[in-house]
Amino acid sequence: MAWCGRTFLFPLNRNGTIEHLWVVITEPNECSECLIVSVTTLCGGKDRTVILMPGDHAHIKWPSVVFYRDIQLTTTAQIEKYFQDGSAVPKDSVRPDILKTVQDGLCASDHTAPKHLRFYNEYRSGLPNTSHG
Repeated sequence: MAWCGRTFLFPLNRNGTIEHLWVVITEPNECSECLIVSVTTLCGGKDRTVILMPGDHAHIKWPSVVFYRDIQLTTTAQIEKYFQDGSAVPKDSVRPDILKTVQDGLCASDHTAPKHLRFYNEYRSGLPNTSHG
């Protein structure tokens, strides 16, 4: 099953009331790890490396940004667990052009943690990824 480009809603706060759209931006490595990044409303001093607009994805209703500061390295098993327990809700995948924009932004953003940039660069170069968690 392809994971890259899949999206889901997942809460950012403990009581589950604030859901954000998350995008899987790599295929899983041999340890089933992949990178996910959230999309949040554009406001204030947020990182504006990538701004998404209504029409870029069905869930995006107003100008939004990719929140590279909160990139997560997770496993496909963990995402599936969230789907099964109902804490995450699968949504339509992003278009290939939007996925590429989000991936390119990971490399361009000053807010991307070095370990996530390293993981992504290994993924992109086709080198074997090992656990970076």
